[in-house]
Amino acid sequence: MTGVRGRLFFFYGTLTHEHDNPTSAAAMRLLEPIGHGAVRGELRVVAHGAGWYPVLTPRRQGGWVQGWLYSPRQGFDRRILAQFDRYEEADRRWPEYRRKRVNVRIGVRRVLAEAYIHARALHPGLKRVPSGDFSAFVARCGAKSFASGTGKGARR
Repeated sequence: MTGVRGRLFFFYGTLTHEHDNPTSAAAMRLLEPIGHGAVRGELRVVAHGAGWYPVLTPRRQGGWVQGWLYSPRQGFDRRILAQFDRYEEADRRWPEYRRKRVNVRIGVRRVLAEAYIHARALHPGLKRVPSGDFSAFVARCGAKSFASGTGKGARR
């Protein structure tokens, strides 16, 4: 696991095992779910032609964003991490997301993990998800998550 040994990842949207797009399917072959976790912040969703996807804005106070903590399996390396960065448009020129370390609450423990944090200004058209749970939002609304069941693995 060149360069990724010991890292943990917090995913709260389309990269989790709760969604059926090609990128999440590939991710789950290389990541071991540790358990449900939460980070302080606010969750909003973007409606896209290929389905909904979430954006996380960290906050020191207030609500919690629900997600999953993952540990890399053998074979997960910098090349795979670069693929995730491309999927999340974590590009250095004008990123939609940045991969940053966040404090994750998992049960009674807190751990540091990397998460994709929204990197652009929020616009009023983004719908707030008070529960902080993207999967529950998709299920409750009868909506589909980004690229689910489409065979497409790249966003936008």
